[in-house]
Amino acid sequence: MENPLARGNLHSGGEKMSKYHGLCAVRYGKHVAHKAPLMVIALAAGLFAGCLSRPALTRQLFTFATPATRSSAGPKNGRVLAIRHISVAAPFAGQSFVYRTGELAYEQDPYAQFLVVPEEDLQEPLRGYLLNSGQFEAVTEAGSALKPTLLVEISVPQLYGDFLNRTEPAAVLEISFTFFGAPNGLPDKMISQKSYHQRIPLKARTAAALMAGWNEALRRIMDQAAHIAAM
Repeated sequence: MENPLARGNLHSGGEKMSKYHGLCAVRYGKHVAHKAPLMVIALAAGLFAGCLSRPALTRQLFTFATPATRSSAGPKNGRVLAIRHISVAAPFAGQSFVYRTGELAYEQDPYAQFLVVPEEDLQEPLRGYLLNSGQFEAVTEAGSALKPTLLVEISVPQLYGDFLNRTEPAAVLEISFTFFGAPNGLPDKMISQKSYHQRIPLKARTAAALMAGWNEALRRIMDQAAHIAAM
C-alpha cells in the first residue's frame, strides 16, 4: 500500500524534502534504520523497491505560520486574554503528520513532521490571531505577570490529512474555544464555548500542500473565532 502523499511529487520550493516515500517506509523503514547495520539498510532498500520509487528518505519539518502583528482596530478597553491551555487530541498530538486512509484507518508519517509537537507549534499563531482580532489589548500565555481579565482554553480534536477519497484529498482541522471570565485573574464562570471545523482541498498530494491547507484552515477558523472573542 502506498503512502497517501506518494502519488504526487514530494518536493516543493525551498523545502529540504524527500523526493518520494511509500507507506512501507513508514511501517518498516524506521524500524530497520534503528536496529540494522548500514549493509542491512541497503538490502532493505532493495527489498522495498516496490514501495519506494526513490531511496531518499529525508525527514521534512513544517510549522504553522504566525500572522504578522497588526495594530488593533478594536477599543482599548483594558481586556487582557490569557491562553490557559492548548491541547491536541491524542491521535494527532505527535510530531508526525497523520493521514486518514480508511473509515477508521490512520497512518503516521515519520518523514513529514511538525518542528515541535502541535500544541506547542500552535501557541504563537493562535496568540497572534487573537491579538489581531482587535478585541484585546494583550494576549498572554499562562504564567504571565500580566493579569488577565479573560481566559481561553483551546482544544484541537482533529488535525489530519484526509486521503480517504483519492481524488479529493484535504487538510482537516477542528478547534474548540472555551472562554472564561477572570475577574481576579483566575477562572470564573464560562462565558462562551464554540467549535470550528475546516476542510481545505489540497492543491497537490505533497506534505507542503497539506501544511498549506492546515494554515489556510487555521486562518479561516480564527476569522470566525474573532466574533466570539468580541463578546
